[in-house]
Amino acid sequence: METFLADNLKFLRQERKQSQEALAAILEVKRTTYSAYELGKAEPNLMTLLKIAEWAQLSTDYLISRSLRQTLPSTIVEWQGSYRADLHGKNIRILTVRDVDPELAGPSFDAVKTTASAGYTAGYADQEFIQALPTFRMPFLRRRLNGRTFQIKGDSMPPAPDGSWVAGTYLEDWTLIRNGMPYIVVTREHGIVFKLVENKLNEGGFLRLSSTNTFYKPFDVSKEDIVEVWEFSFYITEEFCPQEDPAHAINQAVRMLQIEVENLKSNGLIS
Repeated sequence: METFLADNLKFLRQERKQSQEALAAILEVKRTTYSAYELGKAEPNLMTLLKIAEWAQLSTDYLISRSLRQTLPSTIVEWQGSYRADLHGKNIRILTVRDVDPELAGPSFDAVKTTASAGYTAGYADQEFIQALPTFRMPFLRRRLNGRTFQIKGDSMPPAPDGSWVAGTYLEDWTLIRNGMPYIVVTREHGIVFKLVENKLNEGGFLRLSSTNTFYKPFDVSKEDIVEVWEFSFYITEEFCPQEDPAHAINQAVRMLQIEVENLKSNGLIS
């Protein structure tokens, strides 16, 4: 099968008036390595291919199997528009998974510690990185729940406490995200976040993320910032965190206000 990746890279780079050094820096490869891509003497690995697709704003299918040099500019613009609007995962949303032994019982889960969050955001498509993650099995769960667990940090999502592990199943089609349900969202800017999600992709091109702890304000992430979405399955914790009685919480807040008022009075700030 004839491939056009080498010529397409050269064509797009020259159209954008970029040097090989500049594009190599964007793709985080050596200039000599990039030059070999254009000459057809080497092929990029999956991680680099994903970076090329993002730089070109074109699906890997078009980059590999279509000659852009022989394509109308208006058609290329149309393809790029389709790439940017990809919410269904039809272009390059590839999940990198480890090799597992099918004979072992129960679903398998990779474990991403908080200390590995930054590395995961950068290496989610790197087979060696994923293969090196710790893994465990839970024989009593349904096999279809094969997924990944992420250790969370902070108190924004009770009843899941700081340091607990949140498990999710990979969601390829982001339009299936259900409003008000919990998801693990892997982003470039905010890293790995576990939140309740409001799906605004179709009308606004973003997800609104909220915490169960109302102290934290909701925030939005654009579809361009999203790397992966995992639908919440369960969480594991070593701590028991009973739900706080709402009446008790209100009484406690009122008492704290009373103390503040008493302090202000004692300091002569109010009468």
